[in-house]
Amino acid sequence: MYGLRNRPSLDPATAKELDAFLSVLRTVWSREHNDDGTHLDVERPIHWLTGPWILGGPEAVRDDAYVRIPTPLPTGTYDDFNPPGFDTAIVMNVNATGGDITITGLQAPGPATNLRRRLVLFRNEDENLNCVLAHQDTGSAAINRFRFPNNADITLMPNESVWLLYDIKWLRWSKVG
Repeated sequence: MYGLRNRPSLDPATAKELDAFLSVLRTVWSREHNDDGTHLDVERPIHWLTGPWILGGPEAVRDDAYVRIPTPLPTGTYDDFNPPGFDTAIVMNVNATGGDITITGLQAPGPATNLRRRLVLFRNEDENLNCVLAHQDTGSAAINRFRFPNNADITLMPNESVWLLYDIKWLRWSKVG
């Protein structure tokens, strides 16, 4: 019913966390649905407020879960990064050209979305170049900045990923795990 696309490209810890998440989904699905997919009349201990979780499969007609920047990003620094489609994406794919890139912040969930938390997988798809996520860089608005452990930047080497969580408690993006 549910599965992970691109599982081989995930590090083992991330794959394990996603397997646990899928286990919860399977439990919730079987508790709230009949065998034919119709809904049961149940109390819901887990409440999904809104997306942007989009779990697709081979039958999916759209691929909204992924934001792939259509052209490689030129070397440089990107403040308040908000490419088209990011507001509903689960996975953000970036690819540099010419040299490493630095991102000082990602667009925070807006008030219109009514989100308190947001989880995004940020992937450096480049084969050779790094992508730096800059800790508390003043190039981005405070609400869009990253807040990382040990006050350190995160450097994503080629083909590396990191899960980012936005939480209104901190009004920052932070690293998960």
